[in-house]
Amino acid sequence: MKLLEDMCDYIKANPYSAIGIVIVVYVFMTLFLLPITVLHLMISFAYCKVYNDFWAGFWMSTGIIFVAAMVGAIVALFLGRWLFADYIRNKLDKSKSP
Repeated sequence: MKLLEDMCDYIKANPYSAIGIVIVVYVFMTLFLLPITVLHLMISFAYCKVYNDFWAGFWMSTGIIFVAAMVGAIVALFLGRWLFADYIRNKLDKSKSP
């Protein structure tokens, strides 16, 4: 509960930088295949507390989570397609040859 209170206080004090931090954390968790359900719940709860209204917090957190998920997916796609593509191709070619 202390973490949620600290998160709510930070979001109230710094609303725009909090959005950026949430997106960066979400991208990190997506890239390293960490469970994100707890992060979804924490973000939604925090924004509901910040706005003191369920629907305002729900829509704000839904938008942030949607953008963060898209950015995380795009970063993962780019990393897989360009940065690690040659490495994976080499590994697959070595596994095919006897």
